[in-house]
Amino acid sequence: MKISAFVPVLAVTLLLLGAIGNAAGLDPQSGPAIAADSGFSAVPGSIKPTTDVDMGEFSSPKMTVDVVLAPRNEPELSGLLANVYNPKSDSYRHWLGKGEFYSRFAPSDAQIAAIASHLQASGLAVEQSSSPFLVRASGPSSMVAAAFRTTLRNYRNSRGISYFSNASAIHLPTSLASGVLGVVGLSNTVHMRSHVCPLPLTLTFGEPPHPYPPIY
Repeated sequence: MKISAFVPVLAVTLLLLGAIGNAAGLDPQSGPAIAADSGFSAVPGSIKPTTDVDMGEFSSPKMTVDVVLAPRNEPELSGLLANVYNPKSDSYRHWLGKGEFYSRFAPSDAQIAAIASHLQASGLAVEQSSSPFLVRASGPSSMVAAAFRTTLRNYRNSRGISYFSNASAIHLPTSLASGVLGVVGLSNTVHMRSHVCPLPLTLTFGEPPHPYPPIY
């Protein structure tokens, strides 16, 4: 039955997920996490090579990051999206009801708890986030870098703009890495904005001309 009230949870959440994943340098077609030593795996696409000038180690007494979790039931979600925006489908414009997106596709409580446990064990403070797809944590930059087995560096690009970013791939325990799309906050070249918009989504990314480029 068609739900009369349009609840834009689906479009907003998927836009947010797509924006975060691509802005973090992730390739949605890049496949499973790449195995690493000591039971850790690299999150694919979590590092982009750069020729910008390395200005030295980035250090901050406190920074906040969001670990972006993959949705449950991804094949079902793909089918739902294809049908709800297909005028020839019986499900065309049959929007989900309030809370239905989270109940069907949000990460499990166990997955969220496992990520939170890893971050806490790394010395970070886990904080309340705005979405079940995000696990937020904060702490000194040294602890943040250690939690993801990466390094954080300051850079200056060809336009003279300074920024910081992770200089090596993000790593997580292998049992967790496959359920993670990326980590936002390891660079200040990303400024997240979510908007309700029709699919398909058009997202444009590249080398940032400004420390906070827009994400559409």
